[in-house]
Amino acid sequence: MRSWIARAGVDAIGLVQLEIRPGNEVEITKFGLVPEFVGRVWLHTSSFDHPHALRNYFSRGFHQFKIVHRPRDMPG
Repeated sequence: MRSWIARAGVDAIGLVQLEIRPGNEVEITKFGLVPEFVGRVWLHTSSFDHPHALRNYFSRGFHQFKIVHRPRDMPG
């Protein structure tokens, strides 16, 4: 299990905890933000993500902001 404190500058704004599971799966076991940062999370994903990932993010309250098309051989 690994834990990190999310920071904005020197201010602690949240916590994330990950646990490695059998089969090389990673579970986000804890994720939390201080109240001032709730609703300010951005998630960048790509077509390399799991086929059901985008639907999962939408069901968790995320909204699509922008779509960028890049050739497959370009990083990032």
